[in-house]
Amino acid sequence: MLYGETFFHWYNLEYRHTGIGLLTPNMVHYGKAETVIEKRNEVLM
Repeated sequence: MLYGETFFHWYNLEYRHTGIGLLTPNMVHYGKAETVIEKRNEVLM
């Protein structure tokens, strides 16, 4: 796998960004963020 492919896979699918609430760009882009946040809140309550 090329470096760029490896890096962008990690950056978009695995790395949780602090600027977007510890979500991945993939979660935000595909509308999964709300579900993830709701499940987090259930666990933390």
